[in-house]
Amino acid sequence: MNELMVNRTPDLIAAEIKNIKDQTRKVVLYNSIEIGRKLTEAKEMIGHGEWGNWLENKVEYSKSTANNLMVIFKEYGADQITLLEDNAKSQAFGNLGYSQAIALLGVPAEEREEFVKVNNVEDMSTRELKKTIEELKRTKEEKESAISEKDEAIKRLKDIEKSNKILEETFNTGAEEREKLDNEISSLEEKIKEMNERPIEVVVSDREIDEEVQAKINKLKMEKEEAERKLKYLEDKENDSVIKFKIYFDQIVKDYQKLLEELEIMKTVDEVEHVKYSKATKKFLNAMLGRL
Repeated sequence: MNELMVNRTPDLIAAEIKNIKDQTRKVVLYNSIEIGRKLTEAKEMIGHGEWGNWLENKVEYSKSTANNLMVIFKEYGADQITLLEDNAKSQAFGNLGYSQAIALLGVPAEEREEFVKVNNVEDMSTRELKKTIEELKRTKEEKESAISEKDEAIKRLKDIEKSNKILEETFNTGAEEREKLDNEISSLEEKIKEMNERPIEVVVSDREIDEEVQAKINKLKMEKEEAERKLKYLEDKENDSVIKFKIYFDQIVKDYQKLLEELEIMKTVDEVEHVKYSKATKKFLNAMLGRL
């Protein structure tokens, strides 16, 4: 007996305590799942108005405690207990403590198992776990915000591109219209010239035709003047500054598209760097918008 006591060391005792703690933690989660399972079963049998009284008088639980236990069962409990008495949905949850399980409810169900594996939750304190979950939420929100800002910026760029395209098409249409009117007027003026060069008797007989053609020319000239006024307005817009702006703008759109593509690639490689540079891009865009 004394020899056994001599061979015991503080490290051995610490290992024994840790083992007991781990076993206790597993038992607590196991029992919490099973209590939650039975509370869920009982609630379906008891009338709505009697649930609070039943909890207080029969099992001495408050509604909040009962709700937590039922949520533990719903989120972590297997539908059926196996012969090995493994009542957790996943082995990743089997080593969790009750407080850890409650804290992990802050992680979306579809991401929870991967989160437990990646972050080695089993060795975390509840405080460390809560902090990590908050950081995850913050990073996710920042990422969603960056994506939203990016989508909004793309939409604004597309709207500007659309406006520029309309302006260009209008300018081209005005130039074509003026050329068409020029050709019509030239044709009619040539026709009048031919009439004026005919013998006098032919000119007299064609006077009504001559007047009709002249009226048409006058009308076309008025339409031409109106078209030229519109074209002049568009030409004033299409000055050197506008041309330079379009060149610079087109280049910015191309570069920005490449920037977004690189951000998407970065997201699959390094999530932290993606969030960092997304925020930097957002800050730059806001600064640019502030100068407009």
